[in-house]
Amino acid sequence: MKLQHLSALFLCLFYALFAQAQGYTLIEGSIKIPDGKEVNVTIVTDALTNERTIISTPLDEQGNFKLAFRISNAAIVRFEHGFENMLIYVTPNQRTKVTFEADSMWKTIQWSGDGANNNNYMVAYHNQFDGKEVDQTYIDLKTDGMSTDAFALYANNLKDRKMRFLNDYILKHPFTDHFEDYARGDVLYNWGYDLLRFAASVDWLVPHSYYNFLTQIPLQNNLLVDSRPYNDFLQTYLTYQYQLDKQNLGNQSAMLAKYNIAQNLLTDEKIRYFTLAKLILNGSATVATEGIADLETMYTHFEQTNPYLAYAKVVGEVFANAKKFAPGSFAPDFSLQDLQGNTVFLSDFRGKVVYLDFWASWCHACLQQTPYIKELKQQLNDQDVVFLYVSVDKNDEAWRNMVAKKALPGVHLRIPDGIDSEIAKQYNIGGVPLYFMIDQEGKFVSKPPLPSAKQAFIEQVSHLVNKHKTGN
Repeated sequence: MKLQHLSALFLCLFYALFAQAQGYTLIEGSIKIPDGKEVNVTIVTDALTNERTIISTPLDEQGNFKLAFRISNAAIVRFEHGFENMLIYVTPNQRTKVTFEADSMWKTIQWSGDGANNNNYMVAYHNQFDGKEVDQTYIDLKTDGMSTDAFALYANNLKDRKMRFLNDYILKHPFTDHFEDYARGDVLYNWGYDLLRFAASVDWLVPHSYYNFLTQIPLQNNLLVDSRPYNDFLQTYLTYQYQLDKQNLGNQSAMLAKYNIAQNLLTDEKIRYFTLAKLILNGSATVATEGIADLETMYTHFEQTNPYLAYAKVVGEVFANAKKFAPGSFAPDFSLQDLQGNTVFLSDFRGKVVYLDFWASWCHACLQQTPYIKELKQQLNDQDVVFLYVSVDKNDEAWRNMVAKKALPGVHLRIPDGIDSEIAKQYNIGGVPLYFMIDQEGKFVSKPPLPSAKQAFIEQVSHLVNKHKTGN
């Protein structure tokens, strides 16, 4: 027994010394009646792209664990076990302990050690507001249909209750300095974001006095550059400013206008370039419908003035990728087998309009469009258009059965490796459904309407067919 105690003591000491020597943050703890074999921490490694990494460690037979990971700055990460998870606040070289019962994480979890007050507050905050009034979807459902005055009253009361709870808690349980900034910012910027989103939902048709709340919210907060609530608020604020200024902006697109507003409005350099980078990333997702011209203007300015190498790398890669899908760019060619085992190339359909649809048998949103696809195929039967469906199903039988069950018209191909394939990388298939329209020369055109928008879909195809016939 004594030897076991000594071994356990030595192991604990080893982990602590190792983590400290290597500059790691260490979380150790125990789970009563575990609901899995490991615990995970999900860390956002790039706030611009929301890229994440998952660190895992196994539980021993008694439900104990030690999880060490390296971070360079204080951060919010997601702590997970089984089907439960919570956001926690961690700092470099932090040593913290946690205990809880599986399936009752929020009710039983207790933090001790470095930063314990921070994370115990996050638990108490969640439980105090029942997990509901900290959830955006719940707030949207609860306030749907409210008048402007009623919503403002609701949002203000909720903010005041949260601030009172925060102030009362911190009197008895002092926070670390930066966490207090985070906690207050979380309440304040979520409040501002909710109020701006409501105004947007009613087409900004609210009294001017409605916006008085903006005087209470700092527009620039360099301590929270990476904070989701702060960035959600800031991006929505730029949309608000665009609404105020758009009558004076001529034909300038909303995307370019918001970029110029941010450039002129944000004086803090780090906030400014993080926000400009975010706007370019957001704009890159609209290239198929908005074109490349304004995005290229934004990128050129950013490339010439941005002093942050990390931002330059991310933005450069995203912009280069976006250009591949801009109208006028050639669609990457590929070859796959059809239902009969014949090899089919995309380029086989050169000279025809191609509606390219990436889908899967398990994708409910994909299958919702099938009734409209049949109608469109009948109405466009005499025009030079090909309906090309490419499944990302790894299961050949599931693909064939669904095509037969739904009696789907058109040409059907399947990517055997699914979204892990080279074709998926070429077309940025992060999920399905994903649609493209390709003209007779094999070039992308504006992103097609959904098949359910039948008239708009027919008009786009007819325009491409007539343009090709007349040569205009």
